[in-house]
Amino acid sequence: MGKAPSARSCWAAAVAHPTWRGQRQQFALDVLQLLPRGLEPSSPRMCGLRAETEKFKPKEKTMSAVPHLGIQRERAASLPTKADAEPPAAAAEPPAAAAEPPAAAAEPPAAAAEPPAAAAVDDNFATRTRHFFDLINDGDIQQLRVLIDSLDAAELNTLMRWTVDPVERVTRTGSALWSAFFRQHIDIVDLLLEKGADPNEPMIFGENDQRTNMTPLYSAVLHANLELCIVLIERGANVDLGSDSAITPLMIACDRSQTEIVTFLVENGANLDLGSDSAITPLMIACDRSQTEIVAFAIGQRTYSSSSAAASSPVPFHHRKQAKDTHQQPAQPLTDHGTGNFFLSAYATSEQRIASDSEWKKTPIGQTGLYNMGNTCFMNSALQPLFHTPGFSQLFQEKSAQRFVNGNNSFGTNGVISGSFSALIDLIWSGKFNALRPGIFLEFFARRVNTEMADRQQHDAQEFQLYLLDALHEDTNRVNKRQSFEQNYDDTDLGASASDFNERSKLFSSSPVNDLFNLTNISVVQCSTCNTKSVRFEVVNQLSLELPTNTDCLTLKDCLEAHFSSASLEDKWDCPKCKSKQPATRSTKIWEIPKVLIVHLKRFSLIDGHYVKNDVEVTFDVAELDLAPFLHEKSTHHNAALSLYRITDHSGRLNSGHYTSSVINLISTDREWLSFDDESCIPCGTAPSPTSKRAFLLYYKQNDQQQQQQM
Repeated sequence: MGKAPSARSCWAAAVAHPTWRGQRQQFALDVLQLLPRGLEPSSPRMCGLRAETEKFKPKEKTMSAVPHLGIQRERAASLPTKADAEPPAAAAEPPAAAAEPPAAAAEPPAAAAEPPAAAAVDDNFATRTRHFFDLINDGDIQQLRVLIDSLDAAELNTLMRWTVDPVERVTRTGSALWSAFFRQHIDIVDLLLEKGADPNEPMIFGENDQRTNMTPLYSAVLHANLELCIVLIERGANVDLGSDSAITPLMIACDRSQTEIVTFLVENGANLDLGSDSAITPLMIACDRSQTEIVAFAIGQRTYSSSSAAASSPVPFHHRKQAKDTHQQPAQPLTDHGTGNFFLSAYATSEQRIASDSEWKKTPIGQTGLYNMGNTCFMNSALQPLFHTPGFSQLFQEKSAQRFVNGNNSFGTNGVISGSFSALIDLIWSGKFNALRPGIFLEFFARRVNTEMADRQQHDAQEFQLYLLDALHEDTNRVNKRQSFEQNYDDTDLGASASDFNERSKLFSSSPVNDLFNLTNISVVQCSTCNTKSVRFEVVNQLSLELPTNTDCLTLKDCLEAHFSSASLEDKWDCPKCKSKQPATRSTKIWEIPKVLIVHLKRFSLIDGHYVKNDVEVTFDVAELDLAPFLHEKSTHHNAALSLYRITDHSGRLNSGHYTSSVINLISTDREWLSFDDESCIPCGTAPSPTSKRAFLLYYKQNDQQQQQQM
């Protein structure tokens, strides 16, 4: 914590700094109010803090050799080869231990672990080395664990410190740890640190193995990645070790107004009074940047210091861990008070946990994001559309869904998922949080729905949403004893057949969730010999459309026409009139359009045991999607016009991609579009481009005025 002299210097800087002009007096008063009672501020003294801080403010070129999320390999053609007989990389520079803090003294010299550049490399070990780095770059942690377990201690130690490709002699951007770090494979960073990687290892790059003295923690702060900071410090990173000129991670966090990271660093021992070569301390930087909250925290007067202050304090100024806390602090057992309904208990637990794990910050209603807790963008992009779905959000707001929860349905979660989801949606629409950490929701989801979705690996957003909607449906399903039935309809009276199907379906499944999303299709199989027809109705809550691979661009209507076109059956059909198997055709049309239609563009297909992504451009309707051409001619559904209100995009591959989404702000008068990228929400005004290679899920709602409910 800061001492009185530091507080005085902060107040002095606030009063004296010439660049604040009219704002400096008000900020000086704010700082003065934060001083401990009885402390007299010293006389103001001029100090050019901003000019001084510019001397050590990280320049963009510092990272130019290391593109974000990537490793520079373009230098390969110009680098020395084996034939050049390059001397050992460490021979041209002073010993690493001489310039590093005592912690590095316990390590063997860097040159001892890495063989000379020109030395011959065992082919088998070279192959494993290449495989080792490829697995890191691809983010394949499971195969990486297998490979690491197959190595002996000496081999693993060598791979951890190797900065040169043993085959192509291409200089890498630092070691294996840095390779994983710059791709933000946090789970692999954690694994490498667990297996002995040095958390304080400086970055090395360039043709001459240039040592920058930039530590991973320093770089994590530069990238504003709190989760990486957590992993590094938990694995022993020196919290005050930064880069050249004695610039510490805390100084960078203060300079960039990263309040959460500042708090986390200080709570883990970062020195607030440790200055740079220019005698600039983190406190002075925070004051220079007008960071009242950071200054308050620094001088021991936290804005959010106790549970009694939590109710009235505008900023909960304490650190909340992200992904790891979900596992380290499991939820308390839920109670149902003998009713079999855990809705209220799950709601209360989730509300308390999510609120305490998230930072309070007044935010425009409808613009609260969700933190990425480690490859959870698939979940975030599946949840946000549901938060903004007319009719659906009201169902779960303010515990409204409690009256629908059926604790006697053995296929549901006894209200656990619906209760946790209701708490999450209430916090989302409270306007009190810039972003939320739904760790407890994911924990409940893993316990009661699907364990694999909580393994911190990348998953399919559409698959997650299907699981979630099914869980919410079963929680609110009115049916306890399900009565299945066989469909045996013909085309003589389709209206009567549809009514009979609807009534029978209610004996099997009936919930307010399905009432909103269910799309009813009618499938007609016709015998090619005698023209006998057999009719079946099918209910789905998403419309999945195949994307052809033989074109570069197509429209959504092209996909719909292909999906609802007639096709010959591959196998012969057992015709009830012919009493034998006959060739037949099947045609599928829409019988009833739901209030909300989710269109899934099937970009992933399984080929030779691997999922391959189809990046074909799809042009989709924004203002109005007319489904009239795809309605069955006997359908009584007249409202076939829908408008787009939400898009989920996917970029990259299935196992190493990223999900984002865009949505119409339904509570704004101008219906502006918002762009969500995990915790970030950016108003973008106009609708996204109607032609996209990344569009994955499209959300349409009926244009009927009765369906345009405001949130």
